Amino acid sequence: MFAMSIRFVMVVCLSAWAAAAQAAESGGAEAAYAQGDFEAARALSLPLAEAGDAGAQYRVAVLHHRGEGGAADSETAAGWYRKAADQGHAAAQAELGWMYLHGDGVRPDGGAAFMWLLRAEKQHSVPATYYIAEMHRTGRAAPHDSGYAVQLYRKAAAKGHVAATYRLGFMYEVGFGVPGDRDQAIAWYTRAAEAGSADAKEALDRMQN
Repeated sequence: MFAMSIRFVMVVCLSAWAAAAQAAESGGAEAAYAQGDFEAARALSLPLAEAGDAGAQYRVAVLHHRGEGGAADSETAAGWYRKAADQGHAAAQAELGWMYLHGDGVRPDGGAAFMWLLRAEKQHSVPATYYIAEMHRTGRAAPHDSGYAVQLYRKAAAKGHVAATYRLGFMYEVGFGVPGDRDQAIAWYTRAAEAGSADAKEALDRMQN
């Protein structure tokens, strides 16, 4: 009985130590990425990703997708996004959906794109909301519905998504999905420009000059 208790305590201690070590490695990888040390971020993230950590899998995917810390590799990125997405990682689901839509690292598949983006949007992924809005605006791999696209752009813009904010300005400028409204267009373009959108700044110059 005493021996069993000792073994139980040892197992608990070892599990706690392993969890603490993994958390420390994850924190180190995140810190390296934030500091722009992408080679270190790759080196620290890969073992965690291979061990099944969804956050690390997403980080490895991003590093490969953007070519940070090494050569860009969309196929490898898609594979890691998929591993994280299968575990319910919303950001990975959103990026995977966008890659399926554009055939970036994977064979184009509108159905898969829409499926992954919907899963991410249900988890309140703001990029997914924007991507789905783009699909409905263009009618690409989703029913063409400019009015619904405006609703989604507005939802994403309310959460600070700059591209969605710019797109609302565009929709009001051309009267697509909403009645044309120059003042509303300028207001949305101004918000996007203040958030750093070069496209919005160009649109404001065009409309005000």
